[in-house]
Amino acid sequence: MNINEHIVRLVGSASIPEPLENGSDYGIICDVGIYSEEDVNNQDGTFNKKYKAKLLGNMEIIPKGKSPIKVKVKGSTEGQQLRMLLLDEWRSLGTGESFEDYYHKEMQELIRNRRDKIE
Repeated sequence: MNINEHIVRLVGSASIPEPLENGSDYGIICDVGIYSEEDVNNQDGTFNKKYKAKLLGNMEIIPKGKSPIKVKVKGSTEGQQLRMLLLDEWRSLGTGESFEDYYHKEMQELIRNRRDKIE
């Protein structure tokens, strides 16, 4: 399959502590979780791969020439934040196993450790 473009669609919202200025440019750094991907036929022998990503955890809005504005994404649960942390850890380790396998293994270890604490 010949992929022409990779396109990401972000969904979610965040409460911000100060107003943004209409017509200004901002950089945004955020944690996202990919929850869907789709191949869209361009009818020319190529496809676009579209991803849907949900905002998770923390986000920074960076006004040009100013200090970043730290915000908390609405609807980001502790479980989603843990998943994003494990994803970052998995990427940095480069173990070769799939993220889902790594996630399952780490969650089982976390559960086992907590169970051992109460027994």
